[in-house]
Amino acid sequence: MIKIYRLKISLADVKPPIWRRLEIASTTKLPIVSQAILGAIRWMDGHLHSFAAMDDTSYLEPDPDFPSDDRDERTAKLPSLVKHIKDHFWYDYDFADGWRHRFTLENIFTSDEDAFPRCVAGKRNCPPEDCGGPYGYHDLLEAVANPLHDRHKELIDKLPENFDPEEFNLAETNEYMRSMLAGGGLRSILNAD
Repeated sequence: MIKIYRLKISLADVKPPIWRRLEIASTTKLPIVSQAILGAIRWMDGHLHSFAAMDDTSYLEPDPDFPSDDRDERTAKLPSLVKHIKDHFWYDYDFADGWRHRFTLENIFTSDEDAFPRCVAGKRNCPPEDCGGPYGYHDLLEAVANPLHDRHKELIDKLPENFDPEEFNLAETNEYMRSMLAGGGLRSILNAD
């Protein structure tokens, strides 16, 4: 049996709320948690990221050119961030745009399935990557909704085809997550010590 964490991701500083609910094995190392997050959000993993636990301990992939006191995410597993229901942690992505995600541990259960990580629910489409963070996304939505806005055509052309900010497709989200995770030998990474 595998211990599974059910986590709710909420994108900070974005209204109306955008969220996902993920189920991830507790033995999952943080680089795979990052890939699952980006898959659920449908971003490309083209930027740096970090995790911050409730006690302010930070985890990231170390850079030998920039030593720091942060912990190495490659050796840490999910319980390094949360252990008890209602615990939370932060995931920061694309430091220039300033995307911040709050994770809350909603439930812990056991399973003998091996279909983890997976997304089980969500609300609204996530912003396109590189749109300027929460405030840039707000401006983008405002310009796209108003055909008379001076940047309407420019920003419409930058959106993914058929982008609908209200849409959420669970099957497509899980397919994207699987494609993000497929290249790294997920099964061996999940079970590695």
